[in-house]
Amino acid sequence: MEWPSPIPPIDERIEPAIPSTRTPPGPGETDLVVTPLPTPDDWHRFELALRRVRGVGQLKTEYYRHSVLKVRVSYTGADRLAHLLREGVPGYRVRVIGEDRKTLQILVASESDERRPG
Repeated sequence: MEWPSPIPPIDERIEPAIPSTRTPPGPGETDLVVTPLPTPDDWHRFELALRRVRGVGQLKTEYYRHSVLKVRVSYTGADRLAHLLREGVPGYRVRVIGEDRKTLQILVASESDERRPG
């Protein structure tokens, strides 16, 4: 007499994937991951400054958690978005820390942060 195995076969253990509502960036769009933006006010100020950058169109916030902002940016321009952001977001110093085809990761420092004591 054979006893049934306590572990089900692998095919029975695999669960279907959880559907994701996030979609990859479309043509002319880039996901921009920005840190540190410690408060929602900092996040809002950065978005306002980003809207003033030449070639940046629509911004769609994906999430803001733990000082990290992810925003989908529509961009039209001859240069790469990373070059344009390095040249300047009004009121911020930008350092690119990672880049691939559809995602750009940056560190930002407000120019007013440099003047704060301490």
